[in-house]
Amino acid sequence: MGWYKRLKFAGVPSQAAITHAAGAANIVNVTFTVKDGRGVTLTDYPTSFHVWTSNAADGTGVNATADTITASVGSVRSILTAGADLLVQTDTNGVVTLVVTDAGKAENYICADFGTGTLSIHKFVTADYGA
Repeated sequence: MGWYKRLKFAGVPSQAAITHAAGAANIVNVTFTVKDGRGVTLTDYPTSFHVWTSNAADGTGVNATADTITASVGSVRSILTAGADLLVQTDTNGVVTLVVTDAGKAENYICADFGTGTLSIHKFVTADYGA
């Protein structure tokens, strides 16, 4: 049974390593590296997944505080709620970098859902935005 569980999640997007870095004025760049259930980065094909910002540490609810969210790596496929709720797609290296612009420099949790029952959640704060 153990080998079946490992095989079942091989190549299936189920989590993301999320990091952030300050950008230009009022910008934070948030990078998602998509991984399968074994923790292996998915690089064979682009992966689409749902991303949103929340005030809650558990990702509950969507808050629309960012002025804009665009992509510098990968792409934004669809905007469900401006500045808050998106469908994004990685490049073929398994990466999407979102450029979050917010003049108010709001503290947020950015969340990713791959439809596998688990969320990847990452916090960034006012000090993480570019000056």
